[in-house]
Amino acid sequence: MLELAATYGHLDMVKWLYERGTDSHKLEETGENSKGYIPKSWLYRHCTTYALSLAAKHGHFEVVKWIHEARMDTCFLFSSPMSQAVANGHLAIAQWLHSVKDEGCWDVAVDDAAENGNLEVLQWLEANQLLICTGNAIEEAAENGHVEAVKWLHQTRYEFSSLPALRGAFNSGNLQLIEWCYENVEFDHSDPHVYFDTTTVAGRGRLDVLKWTHEHFSYSFSRAEVNAAAGNGHLDVIMCLHEHRSEGCFRSAS
Repeated sequence: MLELAATYGHLDMVKWLYERGTDSHKLEETGENSKGYIPKSWLYRHCTTYALSLAAKHGHFEVVKWIHEARMDTCFLFSSPMSQAVANGHLAIAQWLHSVKDEGCWDVAVDDAAENGNLEVLQWLEANQLLICTGNAIEEAAENGHVEAVKWLHQTRYEFSSLPALRGAFNSGNLQLIEWCYENVEFDHSDPHVYFDTTTVAGRGRLDVLKWTHEHFSYSFSRAEVNAAAGNGHLDVIMCLHEHRSEGCFRSAS
């Protein structure tokens, strides 16, 4: 009940439920007397960290502050309010939690922030030496078409950016982003098969991306692209692959 109220930001209900809930001493007493996974997992799930994390995830700042200031338990298993705020773009909550707890966040939260295009959050993490970054972040940003986030991550975390950025951009079908990555990131131009899943792109009907790939890499397409386009009803892709296979636009590999 407390977790549900926190999820939807009902502060009055959170207060009412908390005041009538189990206090930290009762949790400890019950935990000492419990044996087995089920009783203890129930206790961990019902500590206030879950309610705090859910409030942070959904951007309910007042609920976050109230629970943080009122809570008496100290369990933090399997949950991170700071990470939830970062992942979902709630910068003010992340800043506040960091100021009162000096808390960091999980690397997966950084990946989620990049996936959602939350550039301001990423920049704040970097400014506070909290940016835990791998190739996943820029690939997720690229795959979801967040051009500015990709550009910033490439500049800031250059060592991780080349292959993941290009692969993510191609999978996004965002031609503007693909062209930017092609011009700005380092990769082996002689082996495009490492980067491009043309079957998926054909299945999404992105004829412009298929044409670009062929023009820049003399890419040879196979029946797999035709089948993928046909399976999703993209007649324009099928027609181009079929009609121009011998004229130089596309080639069909048997």
